Amino acid sequence: MEPQKGYDRLIEVAKKLLPRYPEWEWHLYGGGSLKNDIEKQICHYGLESQLIIKGESKKINEEYSKYSIFVLTSYYEGLPLVLLEAKINRLPLVSFDILTGPSEIIQDGVNGFLVKDGDIQMLADKIEELINSEMLRKSFSVAAYEGIDKFKKEKILAQWRNLIEKVLS
Repeated sequence: MEPQKGYDRLIEVAKKLLPRYPEWEWHLYGGGSLKNDIEKQICHYGLESQLIIKGESKKINEEYSKYSIFVLTSYYEGLPLVLLEAKINRLPLVSFDILTGPSEIIQDGVNGFLVKDGDIQMLADKIEELINSEMLRKSFSVAAYEGIDKFKKEKILAQWRNLIEKVLS
């Protein structure tokens, strides 16, 4: 829970949506320097019964199977491994279209939604669309695993070998 992860943006989205969907809970995983500040913000908005900090998990892959949607609100990422983990676990994805990462993983409207960076309202709208449509969640879930091959270790290593061979020849 560090500044670049955008939990402040996630809380802004949560305060728009969660009061309208009392049966939904959002769980936050991890720890970090902002954990106490995030807890205070959640309490300030009265969201503590729905926006729940779960802490760190040694079995995060098992955790994914408990959820219906994965949301990334980061300000920046390199390659967001959490999106790949969620994709492998067939979760519909919603993310800001930040400079690097999400657009390489999410096919907008196919396996998730890419939202203009910083557009809190549109992010809320896209999450709400998924909340209200089990059929759309299932469709994105089915499509989630497509394209995962390009991120497999063997494929990446082959690309590096080819690049190094080109540079050395």
